[in-house]
Amino acid sequence: MRKKDISILLVLSLIVAASSFAISASAMVSESSYPLTKEQLKKKYIPELGAEELPLVRASHQPCLHALPTWMGMQLGWPKDHGISIKYVYFVSGMPQVEAGVAGEWDVGAIGTVPMLMAAIRYGAYMVGISNDESETNDMWVRPDSPILKVKGWNPRYPEIYGSPDLVKGKTILCSTISTGHYAVVATLEALGLTEKDVNIIHMEQSAILAAFEAGKGDIAQLWAPLDYIGEMKGWVKMSSGRRAGVVIPGAIIVWRSFAEEHPDLTLRWLEMYFRGIKFEKLHKPAYMLSRYFIEYCGLEQLTTPICVKEFELRPLFDLEEQIKLFENGTVDKWMSEIANFFIREGRITEEEKKKAWESGFINVKFLKALADKKKEASDAIEKAIKAVDDAEKSGVAGSIILSLRSLIEDAKKLWEEGCYFKALDYANGIIKAAGEAPKGVAVKTIEIMKTTEVIKTAEVFPLTWAIATVTVTTVVVASIVYLIAKKRFAMPKKK
Repeated sequence: MRKKDISILLVLSLIVAASSFAISASAMVSESSYPLTKEQLKKKYIPELGAEELPLVRASHQPCLHALPTWMGMQLGWPKDHGISIKYVYFVSGMPQVEAGVAGEWDVGAIGTVPMLMAAIRYGAYMVGISNDESETNDMWVRPDSPILKVKGWNPRYPEIYGSPDLVKGKTILCSTISTGHYAVVATLEALGLTEKDVNIIHMEQSAILAAFEAGKGDIAQLWAPLDYIGEMKGWVKMSSGRRAGVVIPGAIIVWRSFAEEHPDLTLRWLEMYFRGIKFEKLHKPAYMLSRYFIEYCGLEQLTTPICVKEFELRPLFDLEEQIKLFENGTVDKWMSEIANFFIREGRITEEEKKKAWESGFINVKFLKALADKKKEASDAIEKAIKAVDDAEKSGVAGSIILSLRSLIEDAKKLWEEGCYFKALDYANGIIKAAGEAPKGVAVKTIEIMKTTEVIKTAEVFPLTWAIATVTVTTVVVASIVYLIAKKRFAMPKKK
């Protein structure tokens, strides 16, 4: 080989080596600094909830349907999705629940609207939502041989109520007083032209009523779900209910004012999880989960799945948009005002106390509207994320990255559909940032080629210098062979 050929090969080698070095280094640096897989992108750009200890929310509930969103959510691992941890606090009825709340034992929860009103008037609690409509499941029961069953529809305005003034007057009613059940009892008595003075009301907690009535005590048992289903299984007959007596008895979602004002973000995050549960219940009617709650947590072994199906048939649930409408059109105000008037007639509160409660703004739609705003914000962010990924694809971002980002968008949509608006927003914002920072051009294409051909996988498999050397040597050898072949083929014949 002549010196001229050697010189040309050396120059060519240096050029090729420098180019290979630049491409290889660029590829390796790009690969090590920008994630390619879905999990790598998620780890870098989307906050991981639970990486640190999550703030605690203490949620209070009873053995009722309105406990299910919290209890079910805890069983399914939902609290972490909403950035909180939950301590579950259990009570058998509303007034003990209120008393414990006054003592600082819980922050949020679900409760009957009668104890809700007492908590608002006396202690400044907020009613921030409706857990369900329990008008039909606050009811009154008699034994199958009761003479009360001889008459039905004595008052034509209330055709489903059994009894008459003569048949009910003087009877003993076992009742959990200052409760939604008590409200249904008084409404029934009024429908029959009677007052509490015409009967003998004995206060008992629900489980005690069930046992005493089965033992033959009392003439009428006031119950609420789910214990009324047990009464029905025993052959007792429903005499009346709140709905049959013409009153609406919603369940309340309660938050102590001090907690709501000191921790509005935690209040909103728990409320988000609670409404995720309501959405799940409306869609799936999870009688099996409710039965598990009653049997495993509340010790109510009779409440099997077929029985719990009734809870979703008799107790309407309201989603976020429906509730905001009920709050803003005055319906909730009307329901609560009627309950307050009941208390006034009972001598439990005064007109002045009612006025003070309403002026304090205890019926508080602020958190529902904030949750609706968060829902919209997350939806808008997902749309922006979709556009950001589309723009990144047009600008030449590698296909593997685009596929990973689009998979994350589908995850964000699913979270939003489930009701995880905070987390969906985190996903969307992370995707927008990832799309904006995604590398474009040759470096990423080189990575894709190397991954496909398995010449070089990552800097974790080959050290950077070894990878560069391998590419450089291979390129120089190939270039040399090409040069020599070309030189031989196209060489001019020597002159003689």
